[in-house]
Amino acid sequence: MEAFTQHNPKACLTADDLEGIATLYPDCAGIISGAAASECLHTFHNIGTVRILIYAMVPTFVSLIVVFIFVSFVHRYVTSELTEERSRADAAIQESKELKKVARAKTARCRMVNAARRLSTPQNPKTRSKSAPVSNTASDVDVQLVSAH
Repeated sequence: MEAFTQHNPKACLTADDLEGIATLYPDCAGIISGAAASECLHTFHNIGTVRILIYAMVPTFVSLIVVFIFVSFVHRYVTSELTEERSRADAAIQESKELKKVARAKTARCRMVNAARRLSTPQNPKTRSKSAPVSNTASDVDVQLVSAH
């Protein structure tokens, strides 16, 4: 019986409940009538919806916001690192182009020096033409080739 009195399954007052109240408070006996017993208004508090919002949805949205903020910081960091790497790569490409130009110039100079050395070395007199004089040093040939260009 105690389970039904403490945790009443019905929220509305019955005629028996009204009689008990009239017995405890005899001054209010005229106010309490049998018509009030038939009147029972049910209200929906929607407390389940509020609990779901508070205990499930709010933490979900807070965690999503934290994740989005973290992802934005990571994206910003990766973008800056990528920009730095691209600038380093562009600088390396430019440096390699300059080194290739220097290497080509050195190769051309080496070819001219080798050609000058070949011309300055004594050749077989039978194969040497008499119209082209042979210079004595490689530097003379190098100067002649540079001035010809």
